[in-house]
Amino acid sequence: MKENNRNKISTAGFILMHFCLVAIVYVFYCHLRGISLLPTHENIVQWDTGWYNAIVKDGYFFNPDGMSSVAFFPGMPLVWKLLHLNPYTICIFNMLCISISMYLFTIRFRCGIRESLLFLSLPINFFFFTGYSESLFFLFSVLFMSYYDRKREAFAAPALMLASFTRSASNVFAPAVILTEFVRNRNIAIGFKKGGLYVIATLTGLAAALIYHYSQTGFLFGFYNTQKFWGHYFRMPDMPLRTYGNLSFLDSAAQLVALICIVWSGIIFFRRFPGKKIFSNAALFFSILYIAGVGVLVLFSQFGDLHSLGRYVFCTSFFAVFFISIRRMSLSVKPFAYSAIFLALLHLAPYGYHLSRLFLNLNFYI
Repeated sequence: MKENNRNKISTAGFILMHFCLVAIVYVFYCHLRGISLLPTHENIVQWDTGWYNAIVKDGYFFNPDGMSSVAFFPGMPLVWKLLHLNPYTICIFNMLCISISMYLFTIRFRCGIRESLLFLSLPINFFFFTGYSESLFFLFSVLFMSYYDRKREAFAAPALMLASFTRSASNVFAPAVILTEFVRNRNIAIGFKKGGLYVIATLTGLAAALIYHYSQTGFLFGFYNTQKFWGHYFRMPDMPLRTYGNLSFLDSAAQLVALICIVWSGIIFFRRFPGKKIFSNAALFFSILYIAGVGVLVLFSQFGDLHSLGRYVFCTSFFAVFFISIRRMSLSVKPFAYSAIFLALLHLAPYGYHLSRLFLNLNFYI
């Protein structure tokens, strides 16, 4: 027992030391290079953080002819407002939030400290240190999966509801949980019954978000109506795939991971039929389905633009589960992962020229 407690304390210490080291290295690098990129009110309150800050100050608004703040779910701005935080302190809160989340993740999923620190060192995880919703969504999803994997519905369902209230992920959560229950239970009827409970939970989170929007704007479905002004609606993707800014390698890598998850989930799902073979690792299969679902949604709702896919995939506990599971796979399972990678590369071969330019982080808008 004492040894276990010491391990937990050392894990928390390593995580906090990691964040302190990242901050020190960042400040030292800026000073050494003479770069003025230290946090200020102007460069913190940009993009999503700026929208959240406006929601905290003035509430939601809906513009039927343009972009509206109802495109964002209430979880993050509500926490921001209830705690009376400012743009600086919300960043500190998010750092503490991701620290606690990674501590819980490390303990619940029994992953090594090196695996946790490696995940936290991904470049795109700087979103955890900003006023974005990534940290809060990570916390709720970790709580959900840790209880869901142990079949503790009384705790898993509320966590899923809170995650759905924080991020518009119900359209991925609902089918993912149904399919996961299908492959983890020998009795299909029981599987769908349990899946129905989680579908109700995620739809409750969605309904609560829409009702909160309605209470401030008078429009119940403003979230869906404003999507077209953000460029998010269904259409066939345009080739070549593209992204915005200098995150092309991360966004394209996220799409490749999503494609691997599509193939891998298909292998697991179809193996369920002939021999009634169940897949007991619910957290892993749910994570695979989430990553696959997000990849498909972004591809078909943004006209082939992969913008933000990197943070939708990599800045989540679902990718963390995927990552540590790949490292722990037994030899009997690894061939399926390797075949998924091969099929993914084969599928993308016709677009090799465009993808090569994408991976090299070059400007390939032709």
